[in-house]
Amino acid sequence: KNNYEVRPIELSVSIFYDKLSKIKEKAKINQIFIFLDEYSSLNEIKQIKLSQLLKKLFDSRINIYYKIGVIADNYNFGELRLDRDLHEISLDLDMIISSAGSIEKGFEHLSSFIQSLLEQRVKYFLPENKLDDIFLDKNFDEIMLELTKASMGVSRTLGKILEKSLQKALNTNSDYINLSHTKEAIRENSKQYNEYFNGMIKKGVVASEYKELLNDIISRAIEEQSKNKEKQSSFFTWLPSKEFYLSKLEENYLLHKIQHNHRLKERKIDVDVYSIDYGLCLEHKLNYYSSSKEKRQDRDIVQSRFFYDSIAIKYDSFFIEEDIYKCGLCGTKFKTLINSVK
Repeated sequence: KNNYEVRPIELSVSIFYDKLSKIKEKAKINQIFIFLDEYSSLNEIKQIKLSQLLKKLFDSRINIYYKIGVIADNYNFGELRLDRDLHEISLDLDMIISSAGSIEKGFEHLSSFIQSLLEQRVKYFLPENKLDDIFLDKNFDEIMLELTKASMGVSRTLGKILEKSLQKALNTNSDYINLSHTKEAIRENSKQYNEYFNGMIKKGVVASEYKELLNDIISRAIEEQSKNKEKQSSFFTWLPSKEFYLSKLEENYLLHKIQHNHRLKERKIDVDVYSIDYGLCLEHKLNYYSSSKEKRQDRDIVQSRFFYDSIAIKYDSFFIEEDIYKCGLCGTKFKTLINSVK
C-alpha cells in the first residue's frame, strides 16, 4: 500500500572516504573496520563486479580496513589476490589438521581453541567467573569435545549451540550446563540447519538434487557402518575435482571438509576428506570420530570403501551440464551452466 521512490546516489571513492574521515574525526577514533559478509552467496559475475569496487577502495591509506566473509572456497576476487591485496584469516580445518599432523591431533587443537575462546569470552563478560562455574566439572572435557565436533570451529554454530544449551539448563533449574543439555542443543541446532536447507529447496532457491545427494551420502554411511559397527562412518573421501558438488551442503553446515589432497594409497589418487555434520550423525546413529580410542582411525577413514566416487558419478550429468533454479512464485526454471560459473 505504500509507495517509495528509490533514487541511486553516486559517490566517488574520494568523496566516500572524505565522509568516513569526517566520521573518524567526529567520533575521535583511529580506525574503521568494514565487515562484508556472505560474499560467497553472490554469483561469480556479481563477485567480480564487487571486487572491482573493492580494488579501488583498497587504495585508501587512511586506516580503513575490510573483512570479507566467505565460505566453502566459493569465491572469486577477480584481480585481487590473497597475500597481496587480501590477507587470509582462516578457520580452515585442513590447515589445522595439516599443521597438527593427523586428524586426531587436529581435533585436539580445535578443542583447545574453542576452550580458549570461551575462556576469553567469560573473562570479558563475567570476570568473576570461570568455565567451571558454567559447565558441569565432571563432564567438562566431554562437553568441550561435543562442542568441537558440532561446531567445527564455526563461531556462529558454537554460539547457537551454547545459547540453546543455556536455555535448557535454565528450563531445568540446573546450576550448570551439563552434557545432556549440550547434546540436546546440538541435535536441535542441526535440525534447524537442515530445516532451513529443506525450506530453500521447497522455495526453489536450491535444486532438489542437493538434498538427494546428501541423502545418498548418509545412506551409504549407514550401509558402511552396518559392515562393522565398531568403526566410524561419519567420514568419507571425495575427488577434489568434484568438490563443487558439495559446496551447497558445506555452506549450510551439513558437511564439513576436513582435509585436502589426502593420498588414497589403494587407488594411488589424492582425495579430499569430508565429515557428515555431527548432529546428522547423532540423528542417524552414525559413529563419529572418537578421541583416542582407535589409533587406526586416520587410516580407516581413507580406505577405498569410504571413497564415494560412485555417488559423485551419479550426479555428474546434473553438475557438469547445468544447475536449475526454480522461482518459488511463478514456477519459472532458470538454467546456469556450471562450467561458465566455475
